[in-house]
Amino acid sequence: MPIQKEHLWRNDITGLRALAVVPVLLYHAFPGVIPGGFFGVDVFFVISGFLISGIIFRGFKNDNFSWRTFYAKRVKRIIPNLLLVLWVTMGLGWFFMFNGEYRELGKAVSSGAGFFENFELIKAKGEGYFSLQAIRNPLTHLWSLSVEEQFYIVFPLLAMGAVALGRRLEWGKANARVLGLVAVVLITLGSFALCLGTESAKHAFYWPWTRFWEISAGIVLAYAEIVYGFHLNRGIRQGLTWLGLAMVLWAFWGYDATIRTPGLFSLFAVLGAVFLIAAKPDAWVNRTLLSWKPVTFIGLISYSLYLWHWPLLSFAQIVGGEMTNGYVLSLALVSSALVATVVFYLVEQPFRYVSVERSRVVVAMLLLGLVVTVGAGKILRLTQGLPDYGFRSQHPYLESHGIVKEVRKMPMCETDGVAYQCTKPGSAPVLLVIGDSHAQQYVNKLQDLSLKSGKNIALVASPSCWMVDDDSQGSTACVAARKTLRSVLNFSSVKGVLWIQKWGHRHYKEAALLGAGDALLKLKKRFPEKRFIVMEDNPWDESYNWRQRVLRFDVAKQSQVANWPVPHGGIWEDANEKVKANLPDEIEWLEMVKVFCPRGVCRLIAFEDSNHLSPYYLRDHATWLDELGIFLQRE
Repeated sequence: MPIQKEHLWRNDITGLRALAVVPVLLYHAFPGVIPGGFFGVDVFFVISGFLISGIIFRGFKNDNFSWRTFYAKRVKRIIPNLLLVLWVTMGLGWFFMFNGEYRELGKAVSSGAGFFENFELIKAKGEGYFSLQAIRNPLTHLWSLSVEEQFYIVFPLLAMGAVALGRRLEWGKANARVLGLVAVVLITLGSFALCLGTESAKHAFYWPWTRFWEISAGIVLAYAEIVYGFHLNRGIRQGLTWLGLAMVLWAFWGYDATIRTPGLFSLFAVLGAVFLIAAKPDAWVNRTLLSWKPVTFIGLISYSLYLWHWPLLSFAQIVGGEMTNGYVLSLALVSSALVATVVFYLVEQPFRYVSVERSRVVVAMLLLGLVVTVGAGKILRLTQGLPDYGFRSQHPYLESHGIVKEVRKMPMCETDGVAYQCTKPGSAPVLLVIGDSHAQQYVNKLQDLSLKSGKNIALVASPSCWMVDDDSQGSTACVAARKTLRSVLNFSSVKGVLWIQKWGHRHYKEAALLGAGDALLKLKKRFPEKRFIVMEDNPWDESYNWRQRVLRFDVAKQSQVANWPVPHGGIWEDANEKVKANLPDEIEWLEMVKVFCPRGVCRLIAFEDSNHLSPYYLRDHATWLDELGIFLQRE
């Protein structure tokens, strides 16, 4: 006999959803309150694995599983609320985001609607979950939904394929059950091993295959209970309920920033959730705390609550800038709870329980809505955040010169088999500019200098790369850039070398700063005919990201953050002083701060973020590079 629906519904699992979502919300608003609150997502993964695989295993057991019904239910459950969040976010972004930010939101909308946001975040520069920039992407939180959807798409197909193969090979029920359990356990252990062995913390955090073990932990439990009929006696379950609760709470409050996640510490959240589910509804914690009506209500709206809280928190900080405080964030959380409740009753429930006659049409329309939303996100990217039409609060400089435009792409030159970026293909370079992203930001200025002089300028740079170094440390692109640098230095046409670097980058060790002069001196001795110049790095500090301080709804306030004092006593000043103090006489020092920040006040409107200057601002105002004219004089 098929198991009746009332036997499948568990209030305690609904309450466990509340135990998972509340710490996530509090962590996102107030990280210091629950340092490991983000482990609530790990608990969600376990719950999803248990419930979704349970539906599949019961269907196979009763010979009534329908993949069409399964996916239709998932579509009606997940997509309506998601579409609403995405379109409301785009609407808010239209009014409160600058063009470049709105363009990036378009990318997040497309990847969120297409359920590959986790992969986009892996590629994105500086978009780690724990980075300061993460909260300013209103859709960062959709990474976990993407991981779950990737599981929803793949796992049922794998399960159906395994069942079909077992029937074809006539394994027999007993053998099939054993092989199925072995397969699930091996996949779980393999995913966990991959999670522990992945060097990149960002990849380990966002990759689906390094997260599958958390979902699979719930699958193993569902398989044991449904396929094998495995159940523990009441006494053991009473112990498990307390142990599980203690482990989950320890994950929330025992975590500190030195612990890698996901990793071994994640076992507290994952196994704790498994123990609580395995304890059954009659265990004390499950039947009292987790089944308490206020808790189960939060569990019922947990999906809606998770979807809405992050965009509201994000826009609170985007719109409020420096005015954003604990009261504003608390108001954003309360608002998200109210919105989530309304959407749960007016959107989620009606779509979820739509009549059978209308189900196919509704599912088709929802899938079409996803396609349209992906397209809308693409349009935001292709149009650089859509034209302004005068309705959005844009700073005048940003409208005409800012990040609404793309940085020019430098063409490639090839000399003696060496390929490098240049400004004038077909001629030998007379000036070589090297460095990291702080050198790349001058691309427009270099091209204008080249156009005026008729001389070719070579650029050899790679983000976060210490260029004057003979070792192989760094990214693949960095190592390749160093190799190119050594080749271009041999060109007799190159008369000057300009090194532009973010000297205080967290990746660069103090020894490298102190040894920069010695490294250049070695090059000077090898190429005595060339002039080597080191440029003072532009000022930077977290406070320099003026977009994080401006009140977006008050255009007048934007002009008040146009200037900011030079950051004394910080990493920027310390690193510049170390480099300058250790330069030998043979190496020249090019000052830029006195020109860029007259009277000790910097033009912050020239910045794209906390440390990068706008390439279009530099094109028009980087007068400190005029001293390079000696290399670029027409013959």
